[in-house]
Amino acid sequence: MARQYLRLGDKEIPVTDEESRLLSSHRFEPKKVAEIKTRIFANARRSKTGGAKEAVVLQAVPAS
Repeated sequence: MARQYLRLGDKEIPVTDEESRLLSSHRFEPKKVAEIKTRIFANARRSKTGGAKEAVVLQAVPAS
């Protein structure tokens, strides 16, 4: 299976198979997708900074 990525600005963050499955299963629930993406970005940031807190602006997805 090809490696999947989420794009944040000019950065690409790798997505695990489990995260990809979650995104696919909730694709018609924008609020849930936004929560999953936020978790992916937070996990990637923690792993690169050793747990340091950084502010990142994520585009809000309106719930419908």
